[in-house]
Amino acid sequence: MSPSKKNKRRAKARGAAGVNSVPSATTRWSVAFYRTAKDTAPARKFLLGCPQPVREMLLAIVVAVRDAPPPSFPPSKMWHVMHGEMKGFYEARDEHDGQLYRVFCVLDSQAPEHGLDAKALTLICGGAKPVRSPMDKSVYDEALAYREDYLATRRIVLPIGVPKDQGKA
Repeated sequence: MSPSKKNKRRAKARGAAGVNSVPSATTRWSVAFYRTAKDTAPARKFLLGCPQPVREMLLAIVVAVRDAPPPSFPPSKMWHVMHGEMKGFYEARDEHDGQLYRVFCVLDSQAPEHGLDAKALTLICGGAKPVRSPMDKSVYDEALAYREDYLATRRIVLPIGVPKDQGKA
């Protein structure tokens, strides 16, 4: 395929995925961290324990997804929907020095009905594992319990250093 045809195909795919579109006020999303009853943010704690390049990449992925907005963001090795018992989660992923780092997220389109000013891409918690090995089941169990609590309470803390949204005038 010629370079010009390849570029046209990529541009068409980006347009179809909503990457080039500017979110309207009704499709604005915010990034938030789930906050436990003990006032901790498991995803924030996980990210702070990651190597700096991993933390920066995972947050960059989350911001890119938020700005797409999330339902329009194309799945990739860095962002995709989870299946099986983890259905309802999305994950941002980064590989670094033989480790795969994951941040488990929930897309909460009902967040405005619960007092938030926009739909929320909520970071629940995270986990790391060696590449090509299974994630420890306890990590998934913890994520499931945290999601259940989040959906029951909608407790959040807004991130520091991540712009709240891009859609405000």
